[in-house]
Order: sequence, then structure tokens, then C-alpha cells
Amino acid sequence: MKDIREIIHSKRLVMDGALGTQLEPFIPKTPLWSGFAVLAKPEILAQVHREYIISGADIIATATYQLSQNLLRQHTDLTDGQIEGIWESAINIALEAIDNRDVLVMGSIGPYSASLGSGAEYSNNIDVSNEFLQAYHIPLFQYFSDNAKVDLIGLETVSTLQEFVVFHEFNHTKPYYISIISNDGDNLPDGTSLSELVSYIDSHSDEWFIGLGINCTEYTLISKMVERIHLPVILNPNLGYIVEGDNARPKEKNDYEWIRGVTNWLQNDNVRIV
Repeated sequence: MKDIREIIHSKRLVMDGALGTQLEPFIPKTPLWSGFAVLAKPEILAQVHREYIISGADIIATATYQLSQNLLRQHTDLTDGQIEGIWESAINIALEAIDNRDVLVMGSIGPYSASLGSGAEYSNNIDVSNEFLQAYHIPLFQYFSDNAKVDLIGLETVSTLQEFVVFHEFNHTKPYYISIISNDGDNLPDGTSLSELVSYIDSHSDEWFIGLGINCTEYTLISKMVERIHLPVILNPNLGYIVEGDNARPKEKNDYEWIRGVTNWLQNDNVRIV
């Protein structure tokens, strides 16, 4: 495939869906979430990847959202070298599923708040320094940056301007995006307004930044958010979960609602990946 920066200007792309949710019936409840499948259920993980590709996905995310070096140090006895081996396995499982198809590999990175296991990504219940966030994200970010098998990098479910800025200021050498979360469609959980965030991005141009993502956000809020963003947008919102306070709980899914939502969002030309 060509550079994704060129592709999304000429056509829209389809990203895979909820990896962790699809794997939940096959893995125990664990702080590593979908990442547990890399360690213990690689065949099932590969099958989930394949099903998304067969359904038309142009981009497959690695199952590394909850596989930061920090989390793996806490919950396994792996050495740092072995941790890198786990990251490599996650990439290779995705490539096995792709099987030489014209599909991109996205190196998935979760926010620090998700590692707390308290639903903090839906709130502003974190208080750490920039230096801490840098140290938390650099190992996996650098591994993806240096790995030629990874086509782009995504930091997902960011709830604070602080973490957005820290990641945005890294030394990027390949295409990337940062996805935010919003509980009201107007602000990040830390109170940063959508307009303030867009202004920051506008004033800090970066040749590798491909767009602003929105994920883990109630799908009925998406249209009004997209209309206020002139940047390319990557969408992976919630339909099937209700967020209340710091927690998310399942609700009955309705495929028609999703189809109607996607149809409406695609009326905005800046929506480039769904």
C-alpha cells in the first residue's frame, strides 16, 4: 500500500472494530484485556483479525492497547526483551491474518488512564507529570516507530490535553493519529474544549499527523463533533455501550442505528476513516 497520508486524500478507509469486545468471550477478565490473547490465545486473535478483513477492513489494529511496558511489568514476569517479543508477536499475528492482502497494520497504544483499570479514561481522574507520561508511552511508541511492519500508529481514548500534547510532541517518523474521548460532544473529560484542541493542532503542524480520532464516545454525539472539526477525522465511536460516570456497561445493539450513523457521518468530507 502507499503512504496512508496519500490514500486518505483520495478515498475513505475502513478500520476494524472493537477488538477487545470481540475477544471477551474467549479470554478471562484481565488488566491486559485484548492483549491477553497475544500471550495465550493467538489463534483466536488471528481469527478475529481475519473476520474484520473479510468484512472489508483496510486497517487492522494490533492487540497492544493494554500491552504497555508498564502494564506487562506489573502483571507478568517478562523481561523487557521478552516484552518486545510480545509486541512483535502482536504485529505478526495481524500480518498472518492479513496474508499479503492490501491491508495496513496500525500499532495500537492505549492511554495511561486505561492502565488504571478504574474507568479513568472516561473521567479526569489522573494526576501525573509530563515526564511520567513520556516514560510510560515511549517504549511501545518507539518500538512501533522502528518496526517496518507497522504502517501507522494510533494513540486512542485520550481524555486530557496533557496526554495529547505529550504524545504529539514525540519525534514521529511515520504516520499517526490521536483519538480523543468526549462525554458531552463539546469537551474532553479534563474540560478542554474541542475548539481549544483543534486550535492546538492547527498551531503545531506535523507532517506525520494524519488526523484527529474520536473513539469510545457515544455515537449520537459524533455528528456535532465532526461538523466542528476541519481536520481529517478517524471515527470509532461507541454503539453498544452506555457510559455512566467512570463506567461503561453494555446495551442492546442495533445495526440499523450504526448504518444510519455512518451514513450521516460520511456526509462530512473530512471523515476519512471509519
